[in-house]
Amino acid sequence: MFLAVTFGLTALSTAVALGQSVDVRHIGDASGLGQTAMYAQALWPLLGAVAARLAVRRPHRPGTGADQAGPAATRAAAAPGGADGAAARDGWGWRRPSARVLGLAWLYGVSYPLLGGLVLWMTGLGGFDGAGLADTFALGGLPTAVGTALAVVLGLTVGCAPYVLLAIGEEVGWRGVLVPHLAEGNSPARVVLLGGLIWSAFHLPIIVALGGTPDGVPTPVAAVCFTVALTALGATLAWQRLRHGLWPAVVTHAAVNATLYTVVEPATTDRAHTGWFGTETGLLLAVASVVAAVCWSRRAPLRPSAAGAVVADIADIANAVDAVDITATPSAASTQATPKQAAPAQVGGPARASEPIDTSDMQVVHAMFRRQFGLLPDLVRASRPGDSGQATAVADHLDLLLALLREHHSGEDRVLWPLLVERAPTLTAAATLVLVGRQHDGVDQLADAVRQAAQAWRRGAALADRDRLAGLLEDLGVALEDHLDAEEREIVPLAATLLTATEWAALGRDGSLKLSPRQLLLSLGMIEDGAGPQGLARMTSELPSVARPLVAGLARRVHRRTMRTLTRA
Repeated sequence: MFLAVTFGLTALSTAVALGQSVDVRHIGDASGLGQTAMYAQALWPLLGAVAARLAVRRPHRPGTGADQAGPAATRAAAAPGGADGAAARDGWGWRRPSARVLGLAWLYGVSYPLLGGLVLWMTGLGGFDGAGLADTFALGGLPTAVGTALAVVLGLTVGCAPYVLLAIGEEVGWRGVLVPHLAEGNSPARVVLLGGLIWSAFHLPIIVALGGTPDGVPTPVAAVCFTVALTALGATLAWQRLRHGLWPAVVTHAAVNATLYTVVEPATTDRAHTGWFGTETGLLLAVASVVAAVCWSRRAPLRPSAAGAVVADIADIANAVDAVDITATPSAASTQATPKQAAPAQVGGPARASEPIDTSDMQVVHAMFRRQFGLLPDLVRASRPGDSGQATAVADHLDLLLALLREHHSGEDRVLWPLLVERAPTLTAAATLVLVGRQHDGVDQLADAVRQAAQAWRRGAALADRDRLAGLLEDLGVALEDHLDAEEREIVPLAATLLTATEWAALGRDGSLKLSPRQLLLSLGMIEDGAGPQGLARMTSELPSVARPLVAGLARRVHRRTMRTLTRA
């Protein structure tokens, strides 16, 4: 559905542009209808994504469509991954990344196109016109060097803004829908190649039929160079989407376009071979794109997860998986991992049920932890120095969250890890399970440091203690986010296929943490705050139907009162 709608609309807008005799190299000279047809193409992947989501969510008559696909398909369609059955917890990928992640995304997007431009100008394959670049920003009245430098800065920063809007239209489709779909059942190479070829095919009408090929360059050469450049860029965008969500991909995409169209192109004057080397279909951009993608992938590779899906990793973690082996017996494997020297254990447990079990409650709990630990640094910093009452209230809330986190990890260590490592289908999967399990130690150590800092702050509400606690909470939030992401990439899909529903349900039983009625209601309120009404409904689904509205109402009330106390609102 997504591809059919996207390419159908592309064919229609291309036909309109052809009818208006559009030349994309002189788009400003085209008619209003022709320009609209061209710029609207950036929206077609977004509309295709919307159509796909609506098609999956619409009701089906009994005996048709999703009903014949069975419960597993129904769960996939209803999962947060949404329209195309991808298991992403964040829908199309609208997560809020850190400023550092967005900054690196922008830096990547401006660096390699600018490098290609520098090589073009320094080799003489294309001329450099700093005054012309300055004129495009109405800076011609300044000294040439100053105007050129300021134009470059504006082009790489402010110039990104309009391209962000265009990039959103494309990225929702190509990275929000297509990449997670491809990642579910393909190798990393197939994700990159298929994604790149499909993305390139979407743009090829511009190259082939609408004047996108420079004069003197054979159209097949331009098309191949463009496809190579786009496929290489798509590899990095896929990693960004799978690791951090959609926004970094949007920023990189916009930065690439802004660098090419507001800096490199206006500053370049044509020479004999500029068309071959210096345009978006040129050899230099293709080579620079490949070099940049290779450098990125060495530090941040795509790899198959323990559950078989493609995930975005960091080289240190990927190398650690290769360096760990499972030794001795399956029972020992749950607690022991050594460098690759000993004989491998026998892995692969008994076959599970043919259809995956429902593990959505794990994402619900994770959403609560993400939300609350994301709020805590600001709650701490908002407390006035010397206000011991406020410090005590925030510290008490923090103690509850740390206790819930410790209980969550304890249940996984007690129930989840031994079964999964014993039944892991491959040694690599078993090693990955052990490594993700070891992250508990790092998170727990940070949690202990936070707990001690909170006790010190509680005693005197001193400014230094407050700021130290806030900093430690930020460190804990980063470590916890990475760990929760790893669990959702590696552990949850594996558990869905290797465990029974009864075994999974044991995670929430027999724990040592005893909550008061108020703490239990507050926990449910925090779940709704982090995972929405659907999350609360999931966690209260075993209550009698008549009790659920009452419990939900009480949970919301307790949560609202608690947050008013914590924020002094």
